[in-house]
Amino acid sequence: MRANDLLRVFGILLSVCLSTMITAQSEWHSWSSVTLKHKPSDKMTLQFKPIFRTTQNFNRADNLSFDAIISYKINDKWSAGFLERYWIMFDRTDRNFFFFDLKYSEPIPGLSLKSYSRWRLHWAQDLQDVVDGDFFRWEIGLSPKWDKKYEPYFAADAFYRLDNDPGLQRIRWQVGCKWKFAPDWLLQVAYWREDLTNVDGDGDLHIPTINLVRTL
Repeated sequence: MRANDLLRVFGILLSVCLSTMITAQSEWHSWSSVTLKHKPSDKMTLQFKPIFRTTQNFNRADNLSFDAIISYKINDKWSAGFLERYWIMFDRTDRNFFFFDLKYSEPIPGLSLKSYSRWRLHWAQDLQDVVDGDFFRWEIGLSPKWDKKYEPYFAADAFYRLDNDPGLQRIRWQVGCKWKFAPDWLLQVAYWREDLTNVDGDGDLHIPTINLVRTL
């Protein structure tokens, strides 16, 4: 499939998502980030990623966070990782999260597709008066391999709360595309829809994201 056809399919899918998923209880947020990536070895990857977020239909600058990420490729199918995310909240107490990841990827025989599953333990450090939830997350996705420069993907990420009131609280639906426009540069754009349940203000969130990646 040519790159133009790939982008056309991606655009149609994104338009369908946007036109069918917006409800009266919807709210729009945004995530914008830059990632610096370095591979000290064939199996280890280090990343630093600041993320700026807006809320209230893009009208409110909400926070800036910093990710420090280390990941290790165990073999062709399995990888593990650790991420610390420190949040600078512009009008309230800062936050600090820790993520422990295990990921499994598998090509689908006979198709130009890669499936993957990611299991994530999401632990939040309670700072001052802020008590954040701890979650077990399971993400599954598909990534078509139609072009060397463009990689679309589709995923669902379920958040199951472990503390206080245990239960499924969020599902994050994702459609996105990665564009490798230069040997050391990659642009990733995505649309997320988050379905919230069993929390105050049940409804849904819509989050366009953009991430510019530089490999050092």
